[in-house]
Amino acid sequence: MTTSKGGVMQFLSSKLNAEPELMMSLDNTPMIGLLLALIMMLLMNLPPNRHIVDYGQLLVCRSFMPIPEVVNVEIDADGKLYWNGQTLPHAQLDQYFRQLASRTENSHEVYVSATAGTPYHQVMTVLASAQRQGVTNLGVVGKALLF
Repeated sequence: MTTSKGGVMQFLSSKLNAEPELMMSLDNTPMIGLLLALIMMLLMNLPPNRHIVDYGQLLVCRSFMPIPEVVNVEIDADGKLYWNGQTLPHAQLDQYFRQLASRTENSHEVYVSATAGTPYHQVMTVLASAQRQGVTNLGVVGKALLF
């Protein structure tokens, strides 16, 4: 029995002290190198980026753009209209907007401003008149809102 016990003991001790079994696996190092080489070839063969904006050209293009005519329409608290600083009767407002909209070059901008005490309906009347006559470049400037 001692031999059988010794045999079992030798078998167990040889299993515990033995080196671990080698697992068969694929070495990934060459594949990683190949992948990096392919990426580098791709990057080197891409066409150069030619979508560059030369900022010097903007000054040349800007000189050909027409400077828009600015028309200031002001409304005071009493409801009086001013076209570029000159008093304008309400009856002639449609005529002025019609003349402005009939220009072919469309190089004008209309700024409507009102004083702090101007009723809302008076401002909307001026905006509606501009819309009816076909004025498209229109802005509302609120002087009271700036302070």
